Formats: sequence, structure tokens, C-alpha cells
Amino acid sequence: KYRAYLKKAISEQKPQILIVKDKQYIAGFITFEPSKESYFDTQIKSFGLVIELFVDQNYRKQGAGKMLLQAAEKR
Repeated sequence: KYRAYLKKAISEQKPQILIVKDKQYIAGFITFEPSKESYFDTQIKSFGLVIELFVDQNYRKQGAGKMLLQAAEKR
């Protein structure tokens, strides 16, 4: 079921998915969506919404999560 969700998300790019790999192993991923909303009490017009961020425990504390967040911000 999850594999089907990921395949659909990847093919439709909704939500957007970035992965970090070590050779052929997926070490982590982030799913996110750009969003645009107007809030009456702020100047924020567009922002990114992180849906899920995961880093395999064997790759934690090595900068993979930070790298994924920075890459999502650039998008």
C-alpha cells in the first residue's frame, strides 16, 4: 500500500519527494508541498509545508536530515 502511494507521489510530484541515498540504499527522504496562503496578521504569502521527514537511524547525526530540509527549501 505504501509502495503504491510513493509511486503515485513520485509520478505526479504531489507531494514532492526528495531522497538521500547511500549507493542503492535509501538513507532518508522528505515529502513536502509548496503552499500559498494569505494570513491577515502576517506578510507571509508563500511557504513550504513539510509532510514527512525520515532518516534511517544508521544515518542519523550525519547531516542527512539537514541536507534534505535545505534542498526542500531551495525548491
